[in-house]
Amino acid sequence: MKSKNLSLIVLSFTAIQCFLFSGCSRNSSDIEMSILEYDSAFKEILNKRDLLRTQLESEKESFLRKRNDIDQSILSLKEKKNELRKQHEQQEIKIKREIDPYRRQIERELIDARRKYKSNGGELADISKDAKEINALIAKKEKLALTQEELRTWNDKLTSLMSRKDKAEEERVKIKMQIEVIKLKLKVLKV
Repeated sequence: MKSKNLSLIVLSFTAIQCFLFSGCSRNSSDIEMSILEYDSAFKEILNKRDLLRTQLESEKESFLRKRNDIDQSILSLKEKKNELRKQHEQQEIKIKREIDPYRRQIERELIDARRKYKSNGGELADISKDAKEINALIAKKEKLALTQEELRTWNDKLTSLMSRKDKAEEERVKIKMQIEVIKLKLKVLKV
C-alpha cells in the first residue's frame, strides 16, 4: 500500500513536471514507462490511445485532402463563373445591338417630324402675318377707296388664308401627336 502511494506521488510529480517545463513530448515515453512500471494494465489504454491517435491523424489527412479538393473545385468554379459572366455580357451586348437599326430609324423619323413641326410653325406664322396685313388693308378700305371687286378679291384671299391656317393647324396637331408616338416608340425599344 505504501509503495502504491509512493508510486502515485512519483507519477503525479512527473506529470506536473511535464506540463510545467518544456520538452514534455520528449519525456512522454519516459512518463509512460514510469506509469507502466507501477501499472502494467495501463498499457491497454495507451495502445487504445495510440490507435485513436492514428485514426485521428488519418481522419485529419482525409479532411485536408477533401478540403484541398473542394478548394480546387471552388477555384475552378470561380473561373468558370467569370468566363460565363464574360460570355453573358458579350451576348447581352450583341443582342442589344440588334435593336439599334430600328432605334436609329425611329430617331430619324423623330428628327423629320420635328423638322416638319418647325416648318409648319413657320408656315402658320407667315399665314397669320399675311392675314393680319389683309385685315388691316380691309379695315382701311374707305381710305384706300377700294372697289367692291377689289374688296371681294381681298376677302377671298383672306378666306383662302384662313382655310390654309385651319389645315396647317390640323397638320400641326397631327405632327405633334406623331412626335409623341415616336418618343414612346423609342422609350419602349429599350432592351
